[in-house]
Amino acid sequence: METPYSEGEPKRSEGVFWASSRDTLRNKRQDEMKIEVLYFQGCPHYHDTVEQVRRALTAEGITYILEEIEVQDENMAHATGFLGSPSVRINGGDIEEDARVGQQAGFGCRTYLDGGRRSGVPPVEMIRKALREAANPGAGGGSEQT
Repeated sequence: METPYSEGEPKRSEGVFWASSRDTLRNKRQDEMKIEVLYFQGCPHYHDTVEQVRRALTAEGITYILEEIEVQDENMAHATGFLGSPSVRINGGDIEEDARVGQQAGFGCRTYLDGGRRSGVPPVEMIRKALREAANPGAGGGSEQT
C-alpha cells in the first residue's frame, strides 16, 4: 500500500510478510527497521531494485516501511551520502558491506557485484544478508576483517 506524498518527500510503502522459516527475524523489532531506496529520476534500475528489495523482505518475513527517496541534484547527493542510483540502505547502512566506509558521495549510476559480474540491480541475497545483519546487529555480520 502506498501512502500519498508531497513533492520532495519520499514515497512510502508498507507491508507485512511472514515466512515460517525466519522466526529469529520475526522476533526482532523489524518495525524499527528503516529501509530506503535512493535513486535519481530516469534511473533504469530503480523499479527493479525496489522489486528486489520487496522480494528480499518477503523471503525474510519482515514487516517494513520502505522509503523511496529521489535524489534531485549533486548537492542533495552529498547531503545524503548518496553513492549512486540506485542505493539501498537499511537503518542508515548501505547493503553493500564495502560501501559502508570510506565511499565518496556523488550523483551518478551505481553497480553491484553479482556472481562475478556487475549489475545495476543489487542481488536479492545481498539485500537479504544486510537485512539479517540489521535484525541481529551483534551476531557478527560482516566487518570482521583482521
